[in-house]
Amino acid sequence: MAAGETGGRRAATRRVVAAGGVVLRRAGAGFEVVVGHCSDTRVLSLPKGRAEAGETPEETAVREVQEETGLQVGLGRKVGETRYSFRRAGTWHDKTVHFFLMSSAGGDLALHDREFDSVEWMGASEATGRLTYPNEARIVAAAVSVAED
Repeated sequence: MAAGETGGRRAATRRVVAAGGVVLRRAGAGFEVVVGHCSDTRVLSLPKGRAEAGETPEETAVREVQEETGLQVGLGRKVGETRYSFRRAGTWHDKTVHFFLMSSAGGDLALHDREFDSVEWMGASEATGRLTYPNEARIVAAAVSVAED
C-alpha cells in the first residue's frame, strides 16, 4: 500500500474552502484581468485564499482579492470553482476554490500584500495562455463570457 493509504483509502483528509476573484475591466475590444506573479515559484495566478472561520465564499473572495491586489473590488456573480487535492505534512487536503467575477472600484496595485511579488493587469486572452493552472484559465474564460453578456 502507498504511504498515507489504508485499504485503498486515504488517511486523514482535511477539507479546505477558499475563494478568489476574476477582476475584469474593458480594454479596447476585449478585457484585461488582474493576475499575480510569484517569482520564486514562477507561478502566475488569480488572487485567492482560504476562508476564515464564519466567512462566506463571497466574503472570502472580496477580502482575499483586496488584500492580494491592493484594489477595492465590487462583487459579481460566481463564475466557477476549482477542486484539487494535495498532501502536506502527512495529511490529504481536498480544496475547493470558489471564483467570482469582480470589478475594480479603486485602490492601487502597488498596495498588494506579500502573497505576490507583483500584480498587474493583463489581456484576458494572454492570461488564459499564461496562467500556471489550467483550471484558472478556464475560470477566466468563463468570466469573460459572463461579462460579454
